[in-house]
Amino acid sequence: MIDTFYPQRPKELEDVCLYDFVAKYDWQGVDDQGKRKYRKLNKQRLPNHKLFDPENENQIEDYYYSLVLLFSPFRNENNLLLENERAEQAFNRLLSSKSSDYHAKLKLMLAAQANIKTISEH
Repeated sequence: MIDTFYPQRPKELEDVCLYDFVAKYDWQGVDDQGKRKYRKLNKQRLPNHKLFDPENENQIEDYYYSLVLLFSPFRNENNLLLENERAEQAFNRLLSSKSSDYHAKLKLMLAAQANIKTISEH
């Protein structure tokens, strides 16, 4: 998805982020001119992706990179981060206002998972 379908999406989907692209569109094949065709889904999907814990220092860079990857439209993944830029800096530059709701829900869900694990261990 990241290497082929998403970067080669039609120009009319230029401002659609990867998360919305996966949730809302389906590939329909190739038209007569060789262009990929997509249709908007009647019922959205819930994109599945790896969850990283922003409270875990070993995962914080991956956490912010995953948010930038999911919510910042791109054609070439290599262009998401500027030279010598950390993922958290790119998140603040590109997305902090757009994905704050998702960020908050994700943190809440991770806390709930930790609580469930603690409860199940006892």
